[in-house]
Amino acid sequence: MKKNLTAFLFALLCTSVCFAQLSISPSNAEFAKNVELIVRDYPDKFIHLQKELISTETNYVVYSSSVKIPGATGCVIHHYRADFNSSANWQATMYDGDDAEMPKKIYRNTCKSIQHTKLSLTGYAGIGFTGNMVNVTNDISFAESVYQLNLKDILYEDFYAEVELVNSGPFTWMVRLNFFNKKKDEERY
Repeated sequence: MKKNLTAFLFALLCTSVCFAQLSISPSNAEFAKNVELIVRDYPDKFIHLQKELISTETNYVVYSSSVKIPGATGCVIHHYRADFNSSANWQATMYDGDDAEMPKKIYRNTCKSIQHTKLSLTGYAGIGFTGNMVNVTNDISFAESVYQLNLKDILYEDFYAEVELVNSGPFTWMVRLNFFNKKKDEERY
């Protein structure tokens, strides 16, 4: 009886560890499906994905997103309304907390998920992202990996995916996934 109970508790512990690990690494199929929805709506500044108005600031408004990335704690859309910038970006918060190791794992897994994502857009199939993951070490407080669609289409030439790891203070870590329009520094929005 004790052996059965020990085996059961060990199996339960292993299952718990597996589920905790799954929350770090989003399902590739669901991740890719939702990224494809975001990419498809990029030309319309994510307007079809916006839900409730969250906040209004002088130069931008923030909406909740109807599309969620697996494992994200929040997904929002920023619409900028300055004279020089009328762009929009879609953002998922993948981690926001005080653990120093967990955000690094989530950052790496989110980068790998972007690198392995294949999209089907109108007229194109098997489209992926190009770019390299910036390696994170124990002494780093900021990292940013930027990816561009491997697609020669004027509609997406300035479209980027970015994964960022930020340590904004003692015990404050964030990992964010952003999709946005990034023009050259000398160009205006």
